[in-house]
Amino acid sequence: MTKDLGEPGRDPIFGKGLLQYPKIIPGTPEIVKQTSSGKVDITLKTPNDSVSIWRNGIQIPKTNGSWSIYGVKGTYPVDIGYKTTNGIAVKERTTITLTEPNYTDVTTTQWFSQHIGYLANKNQIAGYLDGSYKPYQVITRAEAATLLGRALKFDGTQTNTNFKDVSNDSFASGYIQKAVEANIITGYDDGTFKPDKTVSRAEMAILISKAFQLTTSASTQNTFSDVSPSMAAYAYILPTIEAKVTKGYSDGTFRPYENMTRSEFAAFLTRVQTDEIQ
Repeated sequence: MTKDLGEPGRDPIFGKGLLQYPKIIPGTPEIVKQTSSGKVDITLKTPNDSVSIWRNGIQIPKTNGSWSIYGVKGTYPVDIGYKTTNGIAVKERTTITLTEPNYTDVTTTQWFSQHIGYLANKNQIAGYLDGSYKPYQVITRAEAATLLGRALKFDGTQTNTNFKDVSNDSFASGYIQKAVEANIITGYDDGTFKPDKTVSRAEMAILISKAFQLTTSASTQNTFSDVSPSMAAYAYILPTIEAKVTKGYSDGTFRPYENMTRSEFAAFLTRVQTDEIQ
């Protein structure tokens, strides 16, 4: 399509005129962004089966008619691919913006930001009073019981527990007691729970497997060089492999005896609940 310039019709100076492109290419999908804490849902005004959406080069699955993108406060680039009415493949870039959750020590570029966004959206995590999340701080048994309890929708009302070192006014007492009753977590022979004791990666695999009743199939293979059948946690680490809850490290290790950080726990807990984020 051209816009006539100069003399009417074709002329030696302007030729056929100025080439004009349509503002909207026929077949371009109209997207709708709905934002909540930690999450943006993208939907289409008109159904279009040719549409795909990517974030950081990873295709986002479409669930119940929408694409969900998770994260912390910030702006994220998103690629949208589709076919025009004429069948031409197009990929365009847009952005999404989140205002919550806003942690002073978690940025949009950190690998665990979308896991933290997911858990915040589900009201399963909260930060500290100073506005931080402390992603690299190791997680304690009390914190792990609390986060698992929230994911399982346990009643976290503070209560008396079976343990002499967990008082009824502890922030985790209700979740600890419910986790014990559900056979997810146990105490020690001396009648203590040790709520401030750190949790190793192997222990977290045990908790996750028990809490979400993960199982293995005959084809499940141990992919980690530092995990063996002689380990007490072996039968619980295998289900986390099959469920794609854990990826381990680039050197092929799981590092079962390393303490787990709050960011790592966020990843474990997110992956066991959804396959939208890996």
